[in-house]
Amino acid sequence: LPLYNVPTSVLKLDEIEVFMKNLAKQYINAYNNYVSLFAYGVSEGLRETSVLDDLSKQLSAIFKSNSNKFVYKVVPLGTKTLNTDGFDFLGISATSDYFIRGTVLAEVNKLKELSKGKPFWLSFGVAVQPENHNGYSDPLSIEHQAFFIKMNYNTSREAGSIGNVISSFNDFELNHPYLTTNNPGIYDC
Repeated sequence: LPLYNVPTSVLKLDEIEVFMKNLAKQYINAYNNYVSLFAYGVSEGLRETSVLDDLSKQLSAIFKSNSNKFVYKVVPLGTKTLNTDGFDFLGISATSDYFIRGTVLAEVNKLKELSKGKPFWLSFGVAVQPENHNGYSDPLSIEHQAFFIKMNYNTSREAGSIGNVISSFNDFELNHPYLTTNNPGIYDC
């Protein structure tokens, strides 16, 4: 579902709750018979709050009662509390804020403990400037991206994850300029 980095104040709105419930039902009607679909994602990048717990419980119940597919959510590193009720597995999102390998491993192990044995995968990647080959120390370089992916992949294996989701390349045209990486094609992401 399109619940990605949504502020808690927005999650509290009745319109969001109704829209997400309706969207969950529409997803089930539209995609449930596709054999390549094995899980529905409820949210990504949201901090655990009572508001999110309530909404997640309702959305998970919709998926569970109307489908035989798995249900998951993706939580960011640094999450202090974790509600895993109604979820079959978790994604853990490693951002560049946690760049040191030992820190990532320690945070993943904390979340692993909080998840009460649920299977998890590690999701990671960084934005880069195309054609930037300034070396590992430049956070927008291709070399930095390669090192970041390698470091998190090794951490994921060491932590015992069920797999990885690597955000390494996505090329699509934007309606508004993309200024994050200061790339020459500001309308390409």
